[in-house]
Amino acid sequence: MAKPRNRQRNQLLITAGVMGLLVLVGGAVVFSSLPDSAVPPASTSEPVAAEATQPASPPEAPAEPAPSGPTLVEDDGQTLWASPTTGEPLSLRYLPPGCQFILSVRLADMLTTDDGQIVAEQFANLLRPLAADLAAADRQLRDVEQLTIGIRQGDAYGELDLTFVVHTSVTARAADTQTDPVPIATGKLGKLARFNGDLLVLAQPATLDGLAGAGGEPPPLRRELEQLASHTDADRHVSLLVAPSFLFAEGKSIFAPRVSALREPLFEQLPDALRGLLVSVHFGDDGFYWECRAAAAVEMTATQVATRFNQQLDRWAGELQLTLLDLRPAPYGRRVVANLPAMVRLAAQYARRGVVDRHAVLNGYLPPAAGHNLLLAAELMLAQQSAGGVSNGADGGPSSVAKASPQTAAERLAEPATVSFARDTLEQAVQYLSDEINVPIVILGGDLQLEGITKNQSFGLDERNRPGEAVLVEILRRANPDMSATGPADPRQKLVYVVRPTDGGADTFRETIFVTTRAAAAKRSEPLPSIFQSE
Repeated sequence: MAKPRNRQRNQLLITAGVMGLLVLVGGAVVFSSLPDSAVPPASTSEPVAAEATQPASPPEAPAEPAPSGPTLVEDDGQTLWASPTTGEPLSLRYLPPGCQFILSVRLADMLTTDDGQIVAEQFANLLRPLAADLAAADRQLRDVEQLTIGIRQGDAYGELDLTFVVHTSVTARAADTQTDPVPIATGKLGKLARFNGDLLVLAQPATLDGLAGAGGEPPPLRRELEQLASHTDADRHVSLLVAPSFLFAEGKSIFAPRVSALREPLFEQLPDALRGLLVSVHFGDDGFYWECRAAAAVEMTATQVATRFNQQLDRWAGELQLTLLDLRPAPYGRRVVANLPAMVRLAAQYARRGVVDRHAVLNGYLPPAAGHNLLLAAELMLAQQSAGGVSNGADGGPSSVAKASPQTAAERLAEPATVSFARDTLEQAVQYLSDEINVPIVILGGDLQLEGITKNQSFGLDERNRPGEAVLVEILRRANPDMSATGPADPRQKLVYVVRPTDGGADTFRETIFVTTRAAAAKRSEPLPSIFQSE
């Protein structure tokens, strides 16, 4: 039986998804329009800075000290923009090990700029569940100097474990004397405890116990995330550190309905070799700054990562325009949404790309108001996409007939699905597809054992935008013991599936797909889908 979902925790996932993933997509989108000539050689050590050459000092005068930081260079139209902030790396203390999605927001400082305040207020609206829990500590969201959200896989596949680290003062952020948690209250999102002065941690009880045992030390992360974490800047207003593979596997529930439209384009455009992304933005009075840094597997160089983005996303703004034509935005916010492609093109025009410390780096500046305008337009578009938008009828006007939601397993198997992984088990592969089409799929292990088939065998798969049934049949073909089968109707294709009614409550989908064998289905006189039957 599935565990009941916590609506408040889902709302926080929407927060992380909307704010973090929109920043991620913004960085990826701007990657699209840069020419290959903009990529400096891989040997470039630091495109932002140049070594200062000091003239020889006269004997009677002491030499001038070398500058302590990077010096600005003459703009050549390609060199990376200098960052407006020079903070220390983000502190990841009090996050649990295994986090693959880390979002850090400096709420209080964002409120000091007019444009940052607009975005900060949006955060506040989405973080109301957290505000309710902070009230137990006599704190409000406007008191939050820095909020860090760490997400990792929960006890079961698809479940997420969230931890919120809240700094409500500068002094608390630097204090490291008290590591034993002092419980304050158990709220809607978990258990709230005070660690260091005004440093508050909100998590599940078991997670808090583990943090206390670790003494609040920074958690171990996967290698690429560790490398990227050292390049974070704690002075940036928003920073997102994420493992892309997490978004499309155990962390896929981050794509809540409100941001579900992001999943497919991200899946299509992010290469499999991409192991880590660091995206950050800063709202300044002089301009809106954004930066994207990517780490890939050893078989893909930083320059290749940048080139891959450029090739895949070069026409993204144009495709976005076509999407808007099909969507026909509602009157509310129509002008803002309609300007989104132009905003993206402008961002691309002022973007710079380079290679720093073996990472592909992309950054850019825009007018101060650009940040919240991009966010507002993207959020309005996503909201209308998830709600179905206003589609075109045959006469070019709004259609009054809504598409009915698939109600049977056969209907849902006819819907397009995407399942892609380098190598995984049969059991996990059908779970991926089950999540995609929202139909339970169960492997009858006893039936498979009679044919000497194991559900733990592994293989690779890359099926994109194909009918769910075609994806399932391909999974069964890859796992079939006799690879000489010429097709699903061939008797040598032992692995098949059957559909049975589900005996559950009103909220349970009425059918279940069972993976079995041809012989076991025949023994029970269960009819096979037509695709497994010869003409």
